[in-house]
This record gives sequence, structure tokens and C-alpha cells, in this order.
Amino acid sequence: MLKKFFLVALFFVLSMAEETTIKPDLKIGDNEIYVISLLEASVDPDLLVPENTDDEQLIGQTYSKDTEPRLYNVVLVKNPDFNMLIDTGLSSTISKLKAELKKRGVKPEQITQVAVSHGHPDHIGGLGETGATFANATLLINKAEYEYWMKKGDDKTKKRLNMYKKRMLFYMNG
Repeated sequence: MLKKFFLVALFFVLSMAEETTIKPDLKIGDNEIYVISLLEASVDPDLLVPENTDDEQLIGQTYSKDTEPRLYNVVLVKNPDFNMLIDTGLSSTISKLKAELKKRGVKPEQITQVAVSHGHPDHIGGLGETGATFANATLLINKAEYEYWMKKGDDKTKKRLNMYKKRMLFYMNG
């Protein structure tokens, strides 16, 4: 009887493990695409810097101190030939990002490309603090964006981007 109980319990645990496997949010050809939510938080509009009156108006219409929390997401693209991460989240979410990648069968060193949309901390913070989080990844970044942050960015931003300087590819608008 005890042996039968253990077999039933083992079957139950194994069947539950299959149900908790994370499936892609989208599959296109060989690409498995996962949207990974790292944080839910409100955006502080005081941190946003408008470049003109249109930006100022848009920020005022979109954000306020009472704005509903938003999700801070990154995207993982798994392909038989590569693993690409689009944006990396905040530096405070690196541990969560690593855990979420692990749930999807990817180790940080298996990320082959990291594409960043722009240099704000919620997009590049996960690149690393003291060393490159994705040691084998090529960083894909817009050339104008990179040049902007090298001139006007703070030291943390410059350091994060430059950790990947030997493995960086630039793309252009258009």
C-alpha cells in the first residue's frame, strides 16, 4: 500500500511539473517569444525629462503621481541558433530576470544578443553592475542612442554600455 501511495504521489508531482512549464507567449517559425514581467510599479513623472512643450504635454497627459502601476517587461526570443533578449530591466531586477530566464531554460551566458531600445535605467539596468550579466552576448544598440548616452549619460549608464563595447553592433534609424 505504501509503495502504491509513493507511485501515485510521484506521478502527481511529475504531472504538475509539466503543467508549470512556461510556454511561449508567441511562436513564429522557429522563434519562441516570451514576454517577461519583472516589476509592476508606478512611473514617477518627475523622472521624465521633456525635450519640448509637446513632450511636456504628453507626459502630463500620460503620467501623474496617481497613475496606475505599469509592468516593466523584457522580451526573450529563443531560436535554435540564438537567444536574444530585448531590453534588460532595472538593475534591481537582475535576480528576477535570471530566475525568469532559468524557468524558460536559458542561462545568462546562453544569451547571444541583447537589443536595447534606449539607454534609460529600466531598459539597460540588467546589463550588469560590476560585470556583464550576459558575458557572451553582443549588444545591439542604435548608434545615435549610444553616442547620446556617452556624451550626456551618467557614469552608471556609460559603464553598463561600455561593458559590452568589444561585443557591440550598431544599427541606424530607417
